[in-house]
Amino acid sequence: MDVCLLAPTLNGAPASLGMCVVHDNITNMCNGMIVHHIDTMPPYPVETQMMSEHGEHLSAIHQQATESAPVGVDHAGTAGCNAVAVAEFVISALLSLNKDADDPVTVLQTLTVAIVGAGNVGTALSKKLDALKVSYYLCDPPLAELGDERDLVSLESALAADVICLHVPLIQEGKHSTEGLISHKALQQLTEKQVVINACRGGVLDEQAYLAMAKHRTMPRLILDAWCDEPAVNDTIFASAQLATPHIAGHSLEGKARGSFMVYEWLTQLMEKNIQIHLKDVLPVLPTITLTESQMLDPQLIPGLIFTLYDIHRDDRHFRQLMAHSDNVQDTFMLFRANYPVRREFSAQRLNIPQSMQHSEVARMLENLEFSLGISKTN
Repeated sequence: MDVCLLAPTLNGAPASLGMCVVHDNITNMCNGMIVHHIDTMPPYPVETQMMSEHGEHLSAIHQQATESAPVGVDHAGTAGCNAVAVAEFVISALLSLNKDADDPVTVLQTLTVAIVGAGNVGTALSKKLDALKVSYYLCDPPLAELGDERDLVSLESALAADVICLHVPLIQEGKHSTEGLISHKALQQLTEKQVVINACRGGVLDEQAYLAMAKHRTMPRLILDAWCDEPAVNDTIFASAQLATPHIAGHSLEGKARGSFMVYEWLTQLMEKNIQIHLKDVLPVLPTITLTESQMLDPQLIPGLIFTLYDIHRDDRHFRQLMAHSDNVQDTFMLFRANYPVRREFSAQRLNIPQSMQHSEVARMLENLEFSLGISKTN
């Protein structure tokens, strides 16, 4: 059985605006398709038996696939594959708010965070905040209606938090529409001391309402990874953002590999084959960092380790430099994504800590953040 991988490249180079051109004579040679970050799909070949998509929120691809799939075609997605990556993106963003403080983690612990959207990403973020002992609210009205047993709050209550993190799919109609969720009315409740982080979908934050209100008052700070009409980013909202990135929150190596491995597991099950490889077998190993007791006691340790793996300021600076010299904002946005450097998750970093510190608070925090810990007998 042959499977055709449809990726956003054309002849080895990034396809324009992330689109993929696939000729019928290629897909007709395949029994299955794996679709990765494509906004349009080719027609299903006659012999297609399976179809899979990569991505956390299966919007246009999912709808087109399920509506056009012939009877008998198996269909699967990889929702959740990059949830940890997005959560760690947000942790880097949160620590960056007080990057110059003597103890950024302690400062972060004085804030409350609202996680709007308690699905895969929101849940992953809540675990990271638990590890750092940061207070948070979970808000997810659809899950509340379904009887989710977690303590879920209303959006109005969530808007009282110091930091509001958006992690919902873009739903344009219905009772639980999320388009314009952070609306003019919601923005009126926010102050300049608050921060809004959008690392889900453009359109969840009403950018035009924000800009209109900004003409008359000081607005909450914005950290934006998702934009209305992306890749055609609005220049004014771009300039208004404290930190700006081109929808790369989920772009870790582990997230991409995890998505591929989820498809691999699904295919092996569908084809009644045995799994031959495991995710850990295909990921490069990072050099181990050996920590001393004095380093373990340094309040800059955890922020330093996190920023070494992912510093949101690097992406922000690079993105702004490219946009400042760009003749085509849309192509610049997509080329940044297509040429994004390798980024690793916390779990990729092995840390050897002193035996004397293995039961310390900082060791528990590192372990709960999902760093890989070993014991060194050297202090």
